[in-house]
Amino acid sequence: MVELVLTFERKPVNTFHIDKDTILIGRDPTCDVRIDNSGISRHHAKIEKQNDVYVLSDLGSGNGTFVKGEKVTKHYLNDGDEIAIWNYSIFFKIPKNEVEKVDKFDVQKIDPEHTIALNVKQLELKQKERASPFTAYLTYQEKKRDVNYSIMKSATFFGKSSKCEFKISGWFIQPRHAMIIRDEIGFRFINFSKSALGKVNNQPVDDYRLKGGDVLEIGALKIKFNMGLPPK
Repeated sequence: MVELVLTFERKPVNTFHIDKDTILIGRDPTCDVRIDNSGISRHHAKIEKQNDVYVLSDLGSGNGTFVKGEKVTKHYLNDGDEIAIWNYSIFFKIPKNEVEKVDKFDVQKIDPEHTIALNVKQLELKQKERASPFTAYLTYQEKKRDVNYSIMKSATFFGKSSKCEFKISGWFIQPRHAMIIRDEIGFRFINFSKSALGKVNNQPVDDYRLKGGDVLEIGALKIKFNMGLPPK
């Protein structure tokens, strides 16, 4: 469930608590977040929950959708983000008990060889991962030697949670602090934390399109992003 606080010229208008994987925003009466104003398209934008990540997409609206002053067609939302549409703003909030959630699929061990029963959502995700034409790997130091980690999943998480691919400790590190996501055109590094942004090439970033050779820092972890397959 997420909370969407609708404001007009910074004054609260309505608050929506929605527990759906797809949330439609627009002027049409069928929209989950309806804004009855001629400056808003009938189907203006949508928020989709993908693998426990919330993705905002503009639906070809006439006046555009903005986050942090920039017009977006697609944006990975963080808790507290402000979505600007015409003279309205929608403040996106994730309840505290949801922030720490990791991907929850129906996984069961059904025989002694630990065969995994995957649900439909998992199978679709696996097919997407296999079909991606992009390969990349991370290089980091462990016990004074280089270790290569191939990025095989759609989302690779960094944080305090034991279910993150890279577990990081530290005073300001969140359970899910940052992620690398593989999309249809490559890889992106996305921060969830507001107070301790991860860095790319020594610069704090919020949402960054990765290139081969980029150096990432999340807390005490320092890793290099490489395109292609790791050397054998």
